[in-house]
Amino acid sequence: MSASPAHTARWLLTQHRDRLDFQALPQAVRPASVSDACPVQADLVCRKAQDCGAPIAWNIALWNPAVQQMVGLDALIAGRVPAGSG
Repeated sequence: MSASPAHTARWLLTQHRDRLDFQALPQAVRPASVSDACPVQADLVCRKAQDCGAPIAWNIALWNPAVQQMVGLDALIAGRVPAGSG
């Protein structure tokens, strides 16, 4: 990954805030592996908690093989759901 976890987390938050269509991460901010993505997720959770509250649940995503292929992964992923995520 060429970008820092904080930079990638900020990029993701901007996409979400601006309600842009879901897409694969650009190469400039894409983690090289699932283990590289873990610090991004940790930073993202901290940043989202500032606006939306602490995590209250888990979400399992990318269960559909077509979506996995679209984002370049071959497995399910899990993420935290913040209290004010609505």
